Amino acid sequence: MKASERVWRKKNRKTILGIILFLVLSFGLTGCINAPIEDADMADATEDQEIGPFTQSDFMDPVSWKKRGISNVRLHIPWEKLQEECPDIVGWIRCKGTILNYPIAKGTDNDYYLYNTNHGVYDSVGIPFVDYETPKPFDQFLTVLYGHRMANGTMFKHISYYFYSDGEEHYEKYPVYELYTPEKDYEMQVFAWARVYEADEVVYRFDFKDDGSPEDISDRQAYLDHIKSINQLQHPKFTVIAEDNIVMMSTCTAQLDTDREVVWAKLVEVKRMPGP
Repeated sequence: MKASERVWRKKNRKTILGIILFLVLSFGLTGCINAPIEDADMADATEDQEIGPFTQSDFMDPVSWKKRGISNVRLHIPWEKLQEECPDIVGWIRCKGTILNYPIAKGTDNDYYLYNTNHGVYDSVGIPFVDYETPKPFDQFLTVLYGHRMANGTMFKHISYYFYSDGEEHYEKYPVYELYTPEKDYEMQVFAWARVYEADEVVYRFDFKDDGSPEDISDRQAYLDHIKSINQLQHPKFTVIAEDNIVMMSTCTAQLDTDREVVWAKLVEVKRMPGP
C-alpha cells in the first residue's frame, strides 16, 4: 500500500469515527432514548433540608442537587412568582430522592412545551405539560401529563424504570409522587402502568362528563376496568374507585416508535404546609 493511500485511509477513518461519535452523543443527550444511567435518577436524598431559590439548572443537574441538598420535606412553591413569569404553569411534580422535580405547564397545544421551558426559552427537553384539551387540570377524573424520556435520567425517564425487568423493585422504592397546584397539594399514588399505542383513544380519553352522574360514574368505572385489564404492575399498593381523580403520566419508549409508556396514579389531597 502506498504511503499516500495509507494517509488517505487514516484521515477518512478519523472522519467516520468522528461522525459516529457525534451521532451517539446527540441521540444520547437529547433524544427520548433509553440509555440507563442508574446513578442519575437514583440520587440519595439528604435529611430535612430546604432548597431554594429554585433555578432551572438545579432540576437538571443531580450534582448541583447533591451540593445544595434534596429536600425530604414538602415544598413551598412560590406560585405568584412562577405564574407571573409563566401564566401557563398549573402545577409542580416531584418524586422524593430523585431528580424528577419540575413545574407543569398547560399550553394551547401539545407542541410548545415539548421544546420550550417555562422561561420561554427553546430547549429540546421542554418541561412536563398537561394535555391542552384538559379543562380542569387535576380537578377532574383524568388528567393526562406528558414529558420527555431523557437518556441522562431527567424529565420522565424516571417512570420508564417501572418497565425494566426489576420494575416491581423500583415501585417498592417509588410508589408515590408529590403534586402541587396553586390551590391544593396531593400525593400521586401509583396503581398501574402499561405500554400503549400513542393514538389509543380508549386510554387517551378526554370526553368524561365529570359531573358525578350515574352515567359519569359508570363511564369512569369502565375506564378503570380497562386499566386493570392491561396493568403490568403485579402488586399495586393502592386501590382506586370511580369517584377518585387520577393522573396518567405518558412518555415515549426506547425505540422511538408509536408506542408510549404510561403510569397511572390516584390523587389524594394532603394538608398544605405553611409557607416560610
